[in-house]
Amino acid sequence: MPRLDARFACLFASALSLVLASSADAQALAVTDGVTEAVTDDEDPSEIDRPELPPGIRPLIRATDGTPLVVVRVRTESSWSRGALRLRQREWPTVVERSVSRPALPADVRADLSRLWTLSNEHAVVCSARLGTPRVVRRVSTEQSIVWSGEEGGRRWSDREVARAAWDLAAGSELLVAPVIKLHGRCGGAQWATTEIPSFGGQPVGNESRVLAAFRALPAYVELASEWEGARAYDADPAALHWDDRSGGQLRRMVGFAVGTRRFTLVAAEGNDGCGEFVGNLWALFEHTGDRDEPGRETITLVASDRTYGYLPSALVDLDADGVPEMVGFQQFHALATGLSTDVTPLFLGCNC
Repeated sequence: MPRLDARFACLFASALSLVLASSADAQALAVTDGVTEAVTDDEDPSEIDRPELPPGIRPLIRATDGTPLVVVRVRTESSWSRGALRLRQREWPTVVERSVSRPALPADVRADLSRLWTLSNEHAVVCSARLGTPRVVRRVSTEQSIVWSGEEGGRRWSDREVARAAWDLAAGSELLVAPVIKLHGRCGGAQWATTEIPSFGGQPVGNESRVLAAFRALPAYVELASEWEGARAYDADPAALHWDDRSGGQLRRMVGFAVGTRRFTLVAAEGNDGCGEFVGNLWALFEHTGDRDEPGRETITLVASDRTYGYLPSALVDLDADGVPEMVGFQQFHALATGLSTDVTPLFLGCNC
């Protein structure tokens, strides 16, 4: 029954989103009809409380044509952009862009646009680059795209109308971005741009069996194990000893990082069985002291841990060369030195199923 309840709740949320979208149809049309080059925003993106990016570290996203875009700022001002909205993608996510007036940008932003950047993925530096013409972008994944497409029996919204509606929905997710201009290397797989040369994690640097035991002793892991016991009857691998050991595409990774005398191991386990099924995402970062090869001589200390639905770090990289690694995942990272997390994935207003 819990599985059916979860699915019903998800379907109800989707239906509610469609009802709200339909009821706003007339109002949205009134706003979007006759849109001119001048666009007035109801919500100033500068009023959205988002942590600023750490100095010298910038995530990358991809334009709809695959071009790497460096996220220069996650906090913007409405005075930076001007002109007509451009719809780049209609759904999942809906992507809308707008031109930027470079003279309107603060001096520190213009300095970042002019500097040389080192681009890397999770494992290595891939290229060096400068940045091209900046623009602002808003991205949102929403059930309202069904209404915009006319699939619910209404008319199909024009690109201009969709751009206006999505722009208003995604005010809190506006990014200032700039395309990569390659100088050396191959930038296609880049995920991060930095002003320093990063160092990268790799194989575990501590006693793996003891790290795994510490991971499975975490209260969040025990809670997930209890939830999996309740769903074991529906599982494709009910004989598994642990939820993170199951077959069928479940994933647990262990990544080490050593810098100077400090050693870290990241453990990340993922178990997403689908809507209304067991969902278990958990990561933990441990620091090692002592000798890993001498029983009883190595100490394993928990640094940070979290149970999540979406974010799951996959690598350890010292992006800013401060001797402390960042935990990085897809368009997300967590800085251990400051405790701040950065997420530049598209705004999600749909159902989590």
